[in-house]
Amino acid sequence: MSMNESGLQFNEEDNVSFYFSDFCRGFKKFWWVIAIVCVVCCVFSVFKCHRSYIPKYSAEVTFTVSTQDRASSINGISAYNFYYDASTASHLSSTFPGILSSKLLQDAVAADLHLSSIPVSLTASSVSGSNMFTLRAEGYEPQLTYDALISTMENYPEIAKYVVGNIKFNVIRSPVLPEEPYNKPAYFDEAFKSVTYGLILGLILLLCYTVLRTTVRTKKDIRNNLNIKCLGIIPHIILKKNSKEGAEPLLINGNLTDDRFPDSIRTLRTIIKKMLKEDKKVVAVTSTIAGEGKTTVCVNMAISFGIIGKKVLIVDCALNSPGVLKALRVNEDELEYSIVTDKYKIAYLEKYKIYVMTLVATGDAKEIVNSDNLADIFSSVKVDYDLVFVDTAPCGITSDAMFVAQAADGVLYVILQDTVRISKIQDGLDSIISTDSEILGCVLNGAQTSIMGYGYYKAYNKYGYYKSYGKYGKYSKYGGKYGKYGKYGNAEEYGYGFRFDDDLDV
Repeated sequence: MSMNESGLQFNEEDNVSFYFSDFCRGFKKFWWVIAIVCVVCCVFSVFKCHRSYIPKYSAEVTFTVSTQDRASSINGISAYNFYYDASTASHLSSTFPGILSSKLLQDAVAADLHLSSIPVSLTASSVSGSNMFTLRAEGYEPQLTYDALISTMENYPEIAKYVVGNIKFNVIRSPVLPEEPYNKPAYFDEAFKSVTYGLILGLILLLCYTVLRTTVRTKKDIRNNLNIKCLGIIPHIILKKNSKEGAEPLLINGNLTDDRFPDSIRTLRTIIKKMLKEDKKVVAVTSTIAGEGKTTVCVNMAISFGIIGKKVLIVDCALNSPGVLKALRVNEDELEYSIVTDKYKIAYLEKYKIYVMTLVATGDAKEIVNSDNLADIFSSVKVDYDLVFVDTAPCGITSDAMFVAQAADGVLYVILQDTVRISKIQDGLDSIISTDSEILGCVLNGAQTSIMGYGYYKAYNKYGYYKSYGKYGKYSKYGGKYGKYGKYGNAEEYGYGFRFDDDLDV
C-alpha cells in the first residue's frame, strides 16, 4: 500500500481487483460483441436443427402372452389359458428381443409389406415378473410404421412357437395410426443451449482480452514497462453536453462539480514547479496518439500556474490540428494580439490570466516547427515569461513533436489509461529520447478503476473515502495544521498544504 502524489491511497499490488475491474469495463465496452456471438450461435444452432430434422413416427401395442396348456393340447383340445410362472415370464422376456430381430420374422413382415426389408425399428419391453409386454415400432412414414406393427403381431406367434411353444397375444391397448411425429424439433432447447455456449465463449474471449492486452492501466505499468516517472494521475471526468455548444471545456476554473480534476491538476503543478529550475522554463506536452488529452493537460497546467500569479505563455505547435484555442473556447478572430512578428503572434487572455502564442506559417508550414526556428522563438520569449507550455502534435503520428522536444527544456508525456499499446508508447518515448531531450515524466490521464468511474480519487470526494480528506476533515480547507490556514497551508497554493519531500516516489 502506498500513498501517491495526490495524497490518496492506492494499492498497486492488487492485480486481481484490476483484472476484475478491467473485465467489467470490458464487458460494458464489448457487451454487443458477446450479444452478437450469442445471436450467431443461436441462429446457427436453430438452422442446423431445422435442416437436420427428420420427422419420426411411432405406434405401440400393449398385450399379455398366454401359453397353451399341454394337457389340453394332448387331448386334442386347442385351449389357451393364463399360464405362466416366474421362469416362464423370464424366458419370454429374454427371447422376445431375439425373435423380433430374427431373419424369419423380418422376412415375414417384409413380405406382408411387399418390401425387401423393413424400414422400421421394432423394440419390446416387459413388466418385470409378468407376461405383459409393450411392442413399439418406429419409422419415417406413419402408415408404414403402423402396418409393420400389425404384421409383427400377426407373424410373431408363428415364428416364436419353435422357441417358446404355442402362444397367444391378449391385447390390452390397441395400436393407433400415428398422426404426428414423436420427435418434434426442440427449437427452444437448442436456442437456449446455443445462447449459453455463446455467452461462455464470449466471456472466455473477454477474459483473454483482459489478461493479454498490453496497455497502461496503473502507475506500476508505467514504472515496470516504460521506466519513467509518473508525475500525476488525472481522473476520468464525464462532462454534461450542451445541445448547442457540445460538452463544456474541461478547465480547472470552469463550472466543474467534481473536485477531483482541479485537485489533480494542482498537485501536478506542485510537482512540476518543484522539478523545474529557474533556467528551465519551456515544457513541451505530447502523447503517443491523438485523443489522449495532451491539449487538456497542457491548457490546464498553464491556467493553474496563471492562477497563482505566474506569467505563463502557451504555444500551439500542433499545426495540423491546433487545439489550444478550441480547448479554451476562444475564437481566434476575437483575439487582440499585443505582439506580432513574422513568426508568431501573442495575445493575452484576461479570463484565464495567460498568454497564448500562435505560429505564423508562411510557405512550408513544417519549416516553422524545425528545431532551429523553435529554439530561436523560445529563447526570445522565455526571458519575458515564468513558464512556457507547448502543445505539440502526437509523437506517434508525426515528427513535429521531436523538433519541439529538442527545442524545449523538458517534455511532459500524457498517457490515456487503457488505450494505447505499451509497445507503441515505448516507440514514442524512444523518438523523444533520440533527440537528447529530457523527459520530465508522464501523466496518467482518464484514470478509473471500476465500472462506476470511481477509484483512484476516492479520497477527494466531498466526504472522502478516508474521512480525513473530507470537506471538514483534518486536511480540509477548514481543518487543522494542513488546511488552508494551517502550518503547511499556502494561500498562494490554495491551501492544500501538501509536502513533497525529496524522497517522494513520483
